[in-house]
Formats: sequence, C-alpha cells, structure tokens
Amino acid sequence: RNKTETVAQMLQKQGIRCGVYHAGLPTQQREETQDDFINDRIQVVCATIAFGMGIDKSNVRWVIHYNLPKSIESFYQEIGRAGRDGLPSDTVLFYSLGDLILLTKFATESNQQNINIEKLQRMQQYAEADICRRRILLSYFGETTTEDCGNCDVCKNPPQRFDGTVIVQKALSAIARTEQQISTGVLIDILRGNYSAEVTGKGYQELKTFGVGRDIPPRDWQDYLLQMLQLGYFEIAYNENNHLKITSSGSDILFGRAQATLAVIQHEEAVTRKGKKKKVVITKELPFGATGGESQDLFEALRGLRKRLADQEALPAYIVLSDKVLHLLCISRPTTIEEFGEISGIGEHKKKKYGKDFVNLIRQFVE
Repeated sequence: RNKTETVAQMLQKQGIRCGVYHAGLPTQQREETQDDFINDRIQVVCATIAFGMGIDKSNVRWVIHYNLPKSIESFYQEIGRAGRDGLPSDTVLFYSLGDLILLTKFATESNQQNINIEKLQRMQQYAEADICRRRILLSYFGETTTEDCGNCDVCKNPPQRFDGTVIVQKALSAIARTEQQISTGVLIDILRGNYSAEVTGKGYQELKTFGVGRDIPPRDWQDYLLQMLQLGYFEIAYNENNHLKITSSGSDILFGRAQATLAVIQHEEAVTRKGKKKKVVITKELPFGATGGESQDLFEALRGLRKRLADQEALPAYIVLSDKVLHLLCISRPTTIEEFGEISGIGEHKKKKYGKDFVNLIRQFVE
C-alpha cells in the first residue's frame, strides 16, 4: 500500500495525471479514483491487486507490474485487465531478488506453504525465461502453439551467450571457502577484493578467492549472480540470513564436471543532447536492505552527506540523490567521479555537482 502512494507521487512530479487505490484508503477516495480513471480524468492508477477486477473500462492500454506477482495465475488475471476492447495492449513486468525474498517469506508463512512456493517458483521461471513468454503462458494453461509470438521481449531480443564456466567457478569457490555463510553483498566484496567491515571481520581477505574478480565491475557481478541463481547453481537460504548455498548443479560446475553458459550483459547507450553517446547502466538489483546485501554503515554515512548537501541548498534530500541511488552506491562503491556518473539515476549535472563529495566519502570508507 505504501509503495502505491510513493510511486504515484513520483509519477505526479513527472506531470502524469495519476491516482492511488488500495484497501486502506477511505471508501470515498477509492470511489473517486475509480470514477476519475473510468472517465479519463487521470491517466494512470497505482494500485494494489484490490483494484480493477470488475472495472468497466475497456480501453486500458498498459498494465505495468512494479513488483513480481505471486503466481502465473495472478499475473495472467491481472494483465487481462488491458485490451478488453480487442485492440493491441502491452504489459511490462519489473522484478528483483528483493521481490523473491519478500514473496518467499509470505509463502513460507502461509497455510499452503509447498503449493505457494511452487507457484512462486514457476512465476520466477517465467520472468527469467529466455523463450517466448506467450508460449510459456499458453503451455501453463494447457494450450500449445508451434510458433513464437514475435512480440515479447525474448522474441525481439534473443540473448547472446558465452562460456561462463570460469566466472561461475570463481563465485562458487568463494561461497564454498566461506562455508556457505555469506550473502550476495559480501560475496561481491570478496570477489572484487573490497576490504569491507564484513570481509575483514571474518578474515575473508585471506581467502585464495579474494580479489579474483577485480576485472569484472560490481554491477556485472550482480547480473551474473542473478543468472547463476536462475540457472540453479546456488540458492538463497532465506531462513539463514539469506546465505548462499551451492546446489548439486553448482557442484558439477565448481568441480569441472559440467560447463556453464551465461548471457552476455547488455549495457545500453543513450544519446545526449549534444549527440555524444553516454553510457546508461542497466542493473538487475540485488535485495536492498537484505542482511549482508550492503553496508548499513556506508548507507547511513551517504544519507548524512546527502542531508548536509540538501540543507545547504534548502532542498528535500531526495532531490540530491534518491534512496535507490544511495543503495546502488553502497553496492558499487565508485572511487572515481567517472564511475560515480555511471550509476543508474545519476546524470551529468549531478555527477559534476555532487561527485567529488560522495566519491571522497566512499574512498574513506573503502580505505
């Protein structure tokens, strides 16, 4: 419910006519939002799944999931609210490991634990698949087709792949040498050779795998680890502070009994007003706020610096940098202004204006 309100505020600041709908709002406000949406007085509704099941609006063109649904059944029902007039409509699904952690917690605490976990796993497999998504949906509900849809993201952008065995072995070796007692954030610190408090506190800087992945940027390690999770090479023990556990498939890779194929990471490029290409980092996020996912001390230090800068300019803190950007800084830990500018959400203006202050703070923390 809170997320619907924060997303709506974000869209409203961008000039989008947007309403909010969730079961915690007064009845009158919910009815006004629904009536405004039906009559096109607002363009967008940010809502929980309580909204729209029987809404009499046929010309919905988009359904955007801001979080991963709990099952394919839920997803299929929710996207069906678009295009009821028979005209083309689209759906976009955003998801992260943070979604999986939260939904797994809900599933394990439910009365039908095994069924709900299995349904969530099928939803995860759908979101992470590299075959036509329409074929997956049809197959799930007992229908078959011999042709790809040609319209989904997989059909339009089939991924390139490469032999990633060595990359996977480096990560799995670090997990094994720590006796499978680390989370994703600490694993990246070990691979990158970062002397973080979590690393030095456990003596992980003495491991043979410490720093073996310095040649791979932190954001790329995030992507590769997500792929490794998808491929079943390790799993997250949600009941053990999100520690990583190597699976039997992962053991086969680690000990050279099998090879691992990974997808090539795509870093898109955007064109600035002056016509120069500017790197835009596309990241699949690790679970922010999860135990070990990042350094809480660094995050608080960055928040303090952000507040001081904001107070100097009489601005709200989020105008300087958003919390999401601070989380990305905690994980990536850029030590140059150029690296700072590559973080998703930091433009050229903010790089020049704030880069020096934030980079200096991060350097002090790393040292």
